[in-house]
Amino acid sequence: MLFSSIFGGRIVKVPIIESFDLNRFMGVWYEIARLDHPYERGLERVTAHYNFTDKSHVAVLNQGFKSGNIKTSRSARLLPTTKPNYFKVYFGFPIGFAYRVAYIDKHYTVAVITGSRSNTLWFMARTPTLEREIKKQLEIFATELGFDTSKLIYTKQV
Repeated sequence: MLFSSIFGGRIVKVPIIESFDLNRFMGVWYEIARLDHPYERGLERVTAHYNFTDKSHVAVLNQGFKSGNIKTSRSARLLPTTKPNYFKVYFGFPIGFAYRVAYIDKHYTVAVITGSRSNTLWFMARTPTLEREIKKQLEIFATELGFDTSKLIYTKQV
Protein backbone atom coordinates (compact mmCIF):
# COMPACT_ATOMS: atom_id res chain seq x y z
CA MET A 1 0.00 0.00 0.00
CA LEU A 2 2.78 2.44 0.85
CA PHE A 3 4.38 1.70 -2.52
CA SER A 4 1.17 2.67 -4.34
CA SER A 5 0.78 5.86 -2.31
CA ILE A 6 4.32 6.90 -3.20
CA PHE A 7 4.51 5.76 -6.81
CA GLY A 8 0.86 5.45 -7.90
CA GLY A 9 -0.78 7.85 -10.29
CA ARG A 10 0.65 9.87 -13.15
CA ILE A 11 3.31 12.53 -12.75
CA VAL A 12 1.73 15.99 -12.57
CA LYS A 13 3.35 19.27 -13.53
CA VAL A 14 2.77 21.76 -10.75
CA PRO A 15 3.27 25.41 -11.71
CA ILE A 16 6.04 27.33 -10.00
CA ILE A 17 4.71 30.20 -7.88
CA GLU A 18 7.60 32.68 -7.85
CA SER A 19 5.79 34.95 -5.38
CA PHE A 20 5.11 32.17 -2.86
CA ASP A 21 5.78 33.43 0.68
CA LEU A 22 6.47 30.65 3.18
CA ASN A 23 6.07 33.08 6.10
CA ARG A 24 2.45 33.76 5.10
CA PHE A 25 1.82 30.01 4.71
CA MET A 26 2.69 29.29 8.37
CA GLY A 27 -0.08 28.54 10.87
CA VAL A 28 -3.17 26.33 10.95
CA TRP A 29 -4.82 24.92 7.83
CA TYR A 30 -8.03 22.87 7.72
CA GLU A 31 -8.32 19.98 5.30
CA ILE A 32 -11.33 20.63 3.08
CA ALA A 33 -10.91 17.64 0.75
CA ARG A 34 -8.39 14.93 -0.09
CA LEU A 35 -7.80 11.93 -2.26
CA ASP A 36 -8.02 8.73 -0.23
CA HIS A 37 -4.92 7.44 1.57
CA PRO A 38 -4.66 4.62 4.12
CA TYR A 39 -3.15 6.90 6.78
CA GLU A 40 -6.14 9.31 6.65
CA ARG A 41 -8.95 6.85 6.03
CA GLY A 42 -12.03 7.65 8.10
CA LEU A 43 -10.56 10.77 9.69
CA GLU A 44 -12.56 13.91 10.43
CA ARG A 45 -11.55 17.36 11.68
CA VAL A 46 -8.17 17.09 9.96
CA THR A 47 -5.74 19.96 10.39
CA ALA A 48 -2.14 20.75 9.57
CA HIS A 49 -0.11 23.13 11.75
CA TYR A 50 2.99 24.68 10.13
CA ASN A 51 5.63 26.41 12.26
CA PHE A 52 9.25 27.37 11.68
CA THR A 53 11.83 25.45 13.69
CA ASP A 54 14.52 27.76 12.27
CA LYS A 55 14.86 29.94 9.16
CA SER A 56 14.84 27.03 6.70
CA HIS A 57 12.97 24.19 8.40
CA VAL A 58 9.27 23.88 9.03
CA ALA A 59 7.66 21.55 11.54
CA VAL A 60 4.31 20.13 10.48
CA LEU A 61 1.85 18.58 12.91
CA ASN A 62 -1.01 16.74 11.18
CA GLN A 63 -4.00 15.79 13.31
CA GLY A 64 -7.27 14.01 12.67
CA PHE A 65 -10.08 12.50 14.68
CA LYS A 66 -11.93 9.22 14.39
CA SER A 67 -15.03 8.49 16.50
CA GLY A 68 -14.37 11.67 18.45
CA ASN A 69 -10.88 10.64 19.55
CA ILE A 70 -7.60 11.95 18.20
CA LYS A 71 -6.47 9.20 15.88
CA THR A 72 -3.60 10.69 13.97
CA SER A 73 -0.93 13.04 15.12
CA ARG A 74 1.99 12.89 12.74
CA SER A 75 4.96 15.18 12.92
CA ALA A 76 6.93 15.97 9.82
CA ARG A 77 9.62 18.31 8.56
CA LEU A 78 9.13 20.40 5.47
CA LEU A 79 12.36 21.37 3.70
CA PRO A 80 12.47 23.94 0.90
CA THR A 81 13.93 23.27 -2.52
CA THR A 82 15.15 25.70 -5.17
CA LYS A 83 11.55 26.35 -6.27
CA PRO A 84 9.59 28.60 -3.86
CA ASN A 85 6.45 26.42 -3.65
CA TYR A 86 8.19 23.02 -3.92
CA PHE A 87 9.23 21.16 -0.77
CA LYS A 88 10.31 17.78 0.50
CA VAL A 89 8.31 16.47 3.43
CA TYR A 90 9.92 13.99 5.81
CA PHE A 91 8.02 11.86 8.31
CA GLY A 92 11.35 10.36 9.31
CA PHE A 93 14.64 10.39 7.51
CA PRO A 94 15.95 9.39 5.04
CA ILE A 95 12.92 9.19 2.71
CA GLY A 96 11.38 12.47 1.62
CA PHE A 97 8.23 12.93 -0.42
CA ALA A 98 7.33 15.66 -2.87
CA TYR A 99 5.13 18.38 -1.39
CA ARG A 100 3.88 21.10 -3.73
CA VAL A 101 1.75 24.15 -3.08
CA ALA A 102 0.07 24.04 -6.48
CA TYR A 103 -2.23 26.98 -5.79
CA ILE A 104 -2.53 29.64 -3.11
CA ASP A 105 -4.95 32.56 -3.20
CA LYS A 106 -3.63 36.10 -2.76
CA HIS A 107 -4.76 36.26 0.88
CA TYR A 108 -3.19 32.89 1.78
CA THR A 109 -6.56 31.51 2.91
CA VAL A 110 -7.08 28.71 0.34
CA ALA A 111 -4.50 26.28 -1.03
CA VAL A 112 -4.19 23.22 -3.23
CA ILE A 113 -1.44 20.85 -2.09
CA THR A 114 -0.12 17.98 -4.20
CA GLY A 115 2.69 15.54 -4.42
CA SER A 116 4.45 14.93 -7.70
CA ARG A 117 1.85 12.36 -8.82
CA SER A 118 -1.87 12.39 -9.44
CA ASN A 119 -2.72 10.26 -6.39
CA THR A 120 -1.93 12.94 -3.78
CA LEU A 121 -4.14 16.00 -3.52
CA TRP A 122 -5.52 18.15 -0.72
CA PHE A 123 -7.68 21.27 -0.64
CA MET A 124 -6.80 23.31 2.44
CA ALA A 125 -8.24 26.49 3.98
CA ARG A 126 -7.77 28.73 6.99
CA THR A 127 -11.40 28.07 7.94
CA PRO A 128 -13.09 24.69 8.46
CA THR A 129 -15.50 25.21 5.55
CA LEU A 130 -15.48 26.80 2.10
CA GLU A 131 -18.24 28.12 -0.10
CA ARG A 132 -19.43 25.73 -2.79
CA GLU A 133 -18.24 28.06 -5.58
CA ILE A 134 -14.68 28.13 -4.22
CA LYS A 135 -14.65 24.32 -3.95
CA LYS A 136 -15.82 24.12 -7.56
CA GLN A 137 -13.00 26.46 -8.66
CA LEU A 138 -10.46 24.30 -6.83
CA GLU A 139 -11.87 21.19 -8.50
CA ILE A 140 -11.53 22.82 -11.93
CA PHE A 141 -7.93 23.81 -11.16
CA ALA A 142 -7.07 20.28 -9.96
CA THR A 143 -8.74 18.68 -12.98
CA GLU A 144 -6.67 20.87 -15.29
CA LEU A 145 -3.53 19.60 -13.52
CA GLY A 146 -4.61 16.02 -14.21
CA PHE A 147 -6.35 14.94 -10.99
CA ASP A 148 -9.54 12.88 -10.88
CA THR A 149 -11.62 15.12 -8.63
CA SER A 150 -14.57 12.72 -8.71
CA LYS A 151 -12.59 10.70 -6.14
CA LEU A 152 -12.22 13.57 -3.66
CA ILE A 153 -13.34 12.95 -0.10
CA TYR A 154 -14.72 16.10 1.52
CA THR A 155 -13.56 16.19 5.13
CA LYS A 156 -16.12 16.61 7.88
CA GLN A 157 -14.77 19.49 9.96
CA VAL A 158 -17.59 20.30 12.36
